[in-house]
Amino acid sequence: MQNMIDSLSHSALIEAMETNTEEFVSLWGRALGATFYHEAGASWFITGGPFLRLNMGIQARLTPDTPGEQIDDMLSKIEAHKVPTS
Repeated sequence: MQNMIDSLSHSALIEAMETNTEEFVSLWGRALGATFYHEAGASWFITGGPFLRLNMGIQARLTPDTPGEQIDDMLSKIEAHKVPTS
């Protein structure tokens, strides 16, 4: 994605940095042929490989108001693959 930021405010720069990191990590997952998972508030990919960098979280936008059950459900889905994940 090629978006130009139109503000140099702290929040705009943080958002741009987060977006760039998410795009880079997603590109890495696509290069590895990973399976991607997208949930409300989080996304990750799993290759099934035995190393941390082969199975990664892309983003998590969880708040103190995110229900614990939702977080537990996502973690259960990740842990079900039985591979290390970063």
